[in-house]
Parts: sequence; structure tokens; C-alpha cells
Amino acid sequence: MTVFSKGYGVATEQLNKINEALNGYREPNGQIKAVFVSGIAPDMHDQDTGIYQKSIDLTFYTRSE
Repeated sequence: MTVFSKGYGVATEQLNKINEALNGYREPNGQIKAVFVSGIAPDMHDQDTGIYQKSIDLTFYTRSE
């Protein structure tokens, strides 16, 4: 998952919100899907466009009740 933003720190802030939203997600059938951030890339900055890029690797686990 990669987030692009025009402001420094905005991409990181957005990823933090995504991470919080995904943690502890429960599916309608009762299964619990745990989501873990397995890797966080350093901030990348494109000098020409001024766009910052922040990437994270997500690992999904599904467990039957």
C-alpha cells in the first residue's frame, strides 16, 4: 500500500490512520482478520513534482472462530 501526498508528513499521517482502521477488523461472518504492518519504507521525495511517497507492507491473518 502506497500513499502519495504533496506535504511532508502527510503521507505518514494517512498511513497511520489506515493502520488504525485496519487493526482488529472483524468480518460479517464472525472471522477476525488481523492486519499487521510488516514493513515501512522510508519517505521518498520526487524533487520534480514535490510529491512525497510512503509505503507500508501489510500482512493479513484470518482465523476461524
